Amino acid sequence: MPIYALLIAFYVESYSFKSFNYNLWILNEEAKSALLSIFFVFTVIAPGLSYVFLRKQNIITSIEMDERKERFVPISIMLLYCLALFVLMFFKLGSSEFPKIIYLFPLSGAFSALLMLGINNFIKISLHACGAGIFLGFLLAYFGHLSFYNFIIIPLSIILCGVILSARFYLQKHNLIELTAGFFTGLSTTFVFCYCLN
Repeated sequence: MPIYALLIAFYVESYSFKSFNYNLWILNEEAKSALLSIFFVFTVIAPGLSYVFLRKQNIITSIEMDERKERFVPISIMLLYCLALFVLMFFKLGSSEFPKIIYLFPLSGAFSALLMLGINNFIKISLHACGAGIFLGFLLAYFGHLSFYNFIIIPLSIILCGVILSARFYLQKHNLIELTAGFFTGLSTTFVFCYCLN
């Protein structure tokens, strides 16, 4: 979901009358491609390969991680990848004119993972719902700092999140409490980091 959020931020026309430091749309194509590639490696490829390795080592019984107790190691791995991405982004871009949201985004992901580790001790929190919450939280925070953008993006994103949560409920992967906990963990954490700290 972070990749989809960045694609929207990069390629949906937007303007900020306050400062150029908020706007990702005005970045050049080379910068956008580099950032997308780095985020893709740290949030898709590396975790995916790690989960395949965990499955082959029988640390998890399936990629779906249906058992609550199996989720500790995969969530911890995601936390570490998010922290690594934050450190990379911060030290490469922290002193530049790049929007701060670029390194606050993975930091919010790390904090979301930390919260999920705690909550997962009590319920099988939904990782898909958390991802949907992170997606929406980022977009709300990002566009909240801008003066102009295509407003239809927000309602469409809310509908998409509703579809994801409904699918998980329909497939009986989670109950409403697990879905709600996951969604609002991702949404609130990402919004606070990417809006309030930006």
